[in-house]
Amino acid sequence: MSWRAWLTVALGVAALLAGLAIWNENNHLKTRGEAEYRPDYVLTDFTMVSLDEKGKEALTVSAPQLRRNPDTQAMDLDTPTFLFPDRNNRRWRATSKTAWVSAKGEQVKLRGDAVIDSPTGDADQGRISSPTLDVFTEKGKERATTPDAVVITKPGTIIRGRGLDADFNQDRVVLHNEVRIQYAP
Repeated sequence: MSWRAWLTVALGVAALLAGLAIWNENNHLKTRGEAEYRPDYVLTDFTMVSLDEKGKEALTVSAPQLRRNPDTQAMDLDTPTFLFPDRNNRRWRATSKTAWVSAKGEQVKLRGDAVIDSPTGDADQGRISSPTLDVFTEKGKERATTPDAVVITKPGTIIRGRGLDADFNQDRVVLHNEVRIQYAP
């Protein structure tokens, strides 16, 4: 074999090894879930009031930590407590392990042991519990939805089901499937 043949074989092997190294590194760079980002700011131990476009309260949130994504302007929160006012200015209280809030605050995704309590002082105080809840805060159309299992508790009643649409302004809740009611005196 001539030196040119050896050089061709060596370059071919080097190109093959370089291609394999690049392919292997590319597999390591693929994300396994939501892409990580570097927040443009972080708040710790805070309370924040978000206003709608008319200057009225859209939501109030307290949490140990908030991180804002500079690209989407959305916020990620750890163990937040939200207060969502309805059109009668009653405040629905919501908690979860984590939450995501859209840039304008019109959508909140509660994740991990999500709970919404009806306003205090209601004659029929109730609680909605689910692994996940999506809350929409547009004035006059305040609502919550989830496709997951739901438990609604009120004095003397426990309602279980799957899939939920809740309208905060009309105090109306619709469960979609597997609905079971238990009355407790």
